[in-house]
Amino acid sequence: MLNPRERRKYHRTEVKWPVIVKHSKKPLESETINASAAGAFIRCGKPIKPKEIVEIVIKIPDIEPPFEIIGEVMWSNTYGPDDSITPHGMGVQFKNI
Repeated sequence: MLNPRERRKYHRTEVKWPVIVKHSKKPLESETINASAAGAFIRCGKPIKPKEIVEIVIKIPDIEPPFEIIGEVMWSNTYGPDDSITPHGMGVQFKNI
């Protein structure tokens, strides 16, 4: 049973994979902090606003070609100290897995 405070259906795994996020402005190069079958947290200094649809290219080591996934930015964090507890970045929900 899910913890009432935890809304995720899928377990998140801590992974640091390079990503390129393509959106209406220039591509954003960054990395994941964690990922699941449904989405990922992408660490970046200037996250994209929620509700924007993006194309995400995830470069998983030793796997070719890179995964190309359509996602929606669900939330973003641009405030706080940008440390391991409150990193700047965005939560993205995958749309075409």
